[in-house]
Formats: sequence, structure tokens, C-alpha cells
Amino acid sequence: MARALTVAASVLAVLAGASIAAERHLSREPEGCVACHAMRPYVASYRTGRDLDAAHARASVACTGCHQGYSLPVRVTTAALYATGAVDAPKRKRYDDAMCNRCHVSLRHQAGHTDLLVRNPHQSHWPELGCADCHLAHARQVDFCGQCHDNGGQRMTGDPVVSRAPNPWWTPAP
Repeated sequence: MARALTVAASVLAVLAGASIAAERHLSREPEGCVACHAMRPYVASYRTGRDLDAAHARASVACTGCHQGYSLPVRVTTAALYATGAVDAPKRKRYDDAMCNRCHVSLRHQAGHTDLLVRNPHQSHWPELGCADCHLAHARQVDFCGQCHDNGGQRMTGDPVVSRAPNPWWTPAP
């Protein structure tokens, strides 16, 4: 009986140690993200790209700064589903403005800090336009205004910075 208890205690200790080691590995970013997902291209972009994810990496914003809700039970469940083939790859998730505004305050605040553009895209005449309509975390920005206007005069990532002229389409909210 004592031997069985010793063996059981040893097995539990090994499992606990393995769990702690796995948790530490899975918590490291972005390496932990790659461990369970087909995320290599996203992590490469996060580390060395030109898109929003790389800008966030340079600002020391970790993956979970935006991708929240990955507690240990969720990670274990996701890992089990991925390991068994029940889940292929992560699904694209669209974030609302509230997630962006946790750090970026508000669209009005961003408009005040986007002052080196010919036309300020954060002062749009489309009030329902959200952050993710233009800003994609792991891909090139979308020139939403350029679908109807001659680029609306806005500067896209990587374009030269020019002084901003007044935006004739925008009227401040009361």
C-alpha cells in the first residue's frame, strides 16, 4: 500500500511538473502561440513585418494584449482539439472598436493624434466606420476611403509623411 502511494505521488509530481513546464512554455509569447496553432506566418509578421502586428510588437504589446481569454483551461482544451485534428487552424476573429480603444482611447482621440496626413481618416464622414475596416492586425491596411475617393489623400503604412490639409468632409460631433 505504501509503495502504491509513493508511485501515485511520484506520478502526480511528474504530471504537475510537466503541467507547470507546459504552462510556462505556452505563456511565452509569441512562441507559446505557435505551439498550438498554425501561426508561424503571423508570428513572423509580428516579429519582422511592416503591418500593425509588428508595430504592436515594437511597442511591446504581447499577443494577448489583443487576443485575450486564453486561460489555462481554454489553452488545454484548444490544444487537445488541435492535437486530435478536431480544429485545423485558428479562425479569423474580428475585433470591435472597444478592444482597440482599451489602448487607443477613442476615434476622436486618434483623430487628434493623426495630424500628419493630408486627409485625416479618423475624421470620416462615415460614422459607422470602425477600426477593423481599415486596420488589420496581421495584414496590410485597407484603403477604405480609396474605394470611392482618390485615396482620400490618406497615407498608408510605408507611404511618405506629408502635412495635413483641413478635411472638407468632416464636421465635429456636438
